[in-house]
Amino acid sequence: MAIKLYVISDNLTAQSLFLENIDFEKFWWRLRAKKSILFVESAWQGYKNRWKYKIASYPERTNEKLVRLVEKAKDKGIPTVFWNKEDSVHFDRFIDSAKHFDHIFYRRSKCHCSL
Repeated sequence: MAIKLYVISDNLTAQSLFLENIDFEKFWWRLRAKKSILFVESAWQGYKNRWKYKIASYPERTNEKLVRLVEKAKDKGIPTVFWNKEDSVHFDRFIDSAKHFDHIFYRRSKCHCSL
């Protein structure tokens, strides 16, 4: 059984895993619930810089596009996963995005983080 993994990541992760990243502008209509997972890492820029300022928190920017994407996935029954590769140093930058996901994973087992 194959699982379709929709991924938002920085280039290093994508290249390491040989992934094809999500092009946000062309992505909405492709979400399908059957055997799918939305996997988002704590990316600073993402594919072609299209996720810059959309995942990490900045006072003058919002994560509205990411939240809409996560809501769309949940509406279609697609489980959502956030991988915070930036804990604990940048925990505060990504927690506002992470809290919208079904599952949150951290890079370190010693991260003493609370939602």
